[in-house]
Amino acid sequence: MVIKSISHWGLACLDQQVCPQCFCSFTQHSIYTIVINLIKGQGKFGGIWHGFYMYDNPTDGPTDYQVPFTATLVQDKDGKLTGTAQDDADEGGVEEPAVVVGQITNDAIGFEKRMPVLRVDYDDGTQVTDADSGYTVFYKGSYNYTKNKFFGTWSIPAETIQSGNELIEVEETTGTWEMERQ
Repeated sequence: MVIKSISHWGLACLDQQVCPQCFCSFTQHSIYTIVINLIKGQGKFGGIWHGFYMYDNPTDGPTDYQVPFTATLVQDKDGKLTGTAQDDADEGGVEEPAVVVGQITNDAIGFEKRMPVLRVDYDDGTQVTDADSGYTVFYKGSYNYTKNKFFGTWSIPAETIQSGNELIEVEETTGTWEMERQ
């Protein structure tokens, strides 16, 4: 059935937004999206994904607030994942785009979101920004085929970062995330 459907749609449909067979949005045809991404060389889970992350601890960030992000991902034939991620800065995210590198094996995903600029907010309201120092957010999760989404957890490990003449202690920060292909 999949081959018949792909043959029916054909490659001419790559830029169409509506299925010529049933007139629904192509985002409802997850197998179609997977096959087209394979044809385009983006891999099964390549493409543009929209999602959000939340904090576990209210002292790290609002636990009931979703910070939106957009990830543009490419997956090679071995499951290696590369791309970029952009937080929505107007909604509390980081302004600069991050580099994404990771791996997808079956429905499990693990990747690093490498942030190019370090920003630390202190309890007294002051902020330190260092464009020469970055940090890494570690994501892991799995794909839910019923909901057509990735769900998972993220963490920033505790570490000491040199920023100019100052040592900055970064506490471990954790949370949850999800994303779906658009």
